[in-house]
Amino acid sequence: MGEKQSEHTVEPEKASTTATADTAAETVEEPINEKNRWGNGDAHITGVRLLDVNGQAKTVFRTGEPMRIAIDYVVRTPLTNPACGIGIFRNDGLQCYGTNTQIDRISNVQFRKDGCIVCNISRCQLLPGEYTLDVAIHTEDGFAYDYWRMATDFQVYWCDATGA
Repeated sequence: MGEKQSEHTVEPEKASTTATADTAAETVEEPINEKNRWGNGDAHITGVRLLDVNGQAKTVFRTGEPMRIAIDYVVRTPLTNPACGIGIFRNDGLQCYGTNTQIDRISNVQFRKDGCIVCNISRCQLLPGEYTLDVAIHTEDGFAYDYWRMATDFQVYWCDATGA
């Protein structure tokens, strides 16, 4: 039970952004104008990829298999200590798992450039079924820069040691 289930890494890209006076002063959380999304847009999630241990994209995982969740983002203004998180929901809406960099006590996260944050799950311990994934970048107190509800879908199946 005490085994750590996920690990986050931040991989900034080469591109960078700078804040302007009018973007830095914006503090009102407004809709991002996309289905199932909200936030003020200081960070914007541009893509979500589910990957196997070799970095190959996939949407079907076996129970017990490692999985990686890569969240690509762009920043409009540099962010200090944003919380980056995921939520996994069964297709009936029941939340099965959720974590973020704050819960996992990852400190000194800096979003100065556009990049990617990766959540490594050492063993997918979900039961067979269909799932949706929420992803978010927000302040430590929950103010959303970008929250994307039902960003992607995936499936989990089970097989025994013989592969059946």
